[in-house]
Amino acid sequence: MARLLSISKTTIVPLIVTSLLFGTMHLVHLFEQSLFNTINQVIQVSFIGFTLGTLYLVTHSIYFPIVLHATLDLVPFILIDTSGGSSDNWMSTFVYSLIYLLIGLAYYLIYRIDRGMKKI
Repeated sequence: MARLLSISKTTIVPLIVTSLLFGTMHLVHLFEQSLFNTINQVIQVSFIGFTLGTLYLVTHSIYFPIVLHATLDLVPFILIDTSGGSSDNWMSTFVYSLIYLLIGLAYYLIYRIDRGMKKI
């Protein structure tokens, strides 16, 4: 946790900006789904982008966020048979975002345990 908290303010602004860019890239889905669903998806994906960026900053490895991103893309296909986990209401957006956060934290804890880092 100390490493996460040591992320400087000059790092957090680019992290937020790139996360929002990552989310807005999903506006392309306006051609295949409703505006409401697209906005929900942009919100979810922006949050995912922030989580992936944070994981990269903490682990200093691009592979960890790549595996998490692949997992997040695969899970909706397996569980609900839709791409990207777009949702029909704000509660679903919240639930998906919470699930993504928990998956990210689980990956982070696995990484810490694997590296023998006992303190979080």
